Amino acid sequence: MNVQGIEHIGIASSDPQKTRWFFATALQLKLVGEEQVASQQVNTICYASETNNLNSALLEILVPTADSSVIKKFIDQRGGGIHHLALRVTDIDRAVEQLKAKGVQFVSDNPQIGINNTRVIFVHPRACGGLLIELVERT
Repeated sequence: MNVQGIEHIGIASSDPQKTRWFFATALQLKLVGEEQVASQQVNTICYASETNNLNSALLEILVPTADSSVIKKFIDQRGGGIHHLALRVTDIDRAVEQLKAKGVQFVSDNPQIGINNTRVIFVHPRACGGLLIELVERT
């Protein structure tokens, strides 16, 4: 499996406006995109440094769009914070196959479409000691 690096860090924010202000004004990060992922009941707001290139990790603010959203439940239980770590892979199908062969459990059976038309799948937190890992393949 070829992990290329960190794609992004998903942050469930209990106060999205304050987080946006901090990233944009205090840290002077650049807003690089906002997108709704209806299947996950979440809006994503991504920031990067002004010198961001394709190999730099993004900071992704996660804002729930429904009370039944996994992000809403996370915020209610934990008060916000780092929700997941996304790793960039070159071939997500092969990565899933290799990990399943090692007994790694996933949240869903197959990759789905994520933001920016990427293909994504989440490794179950039980597989990595409580950390939610997202695998991301850029298309």
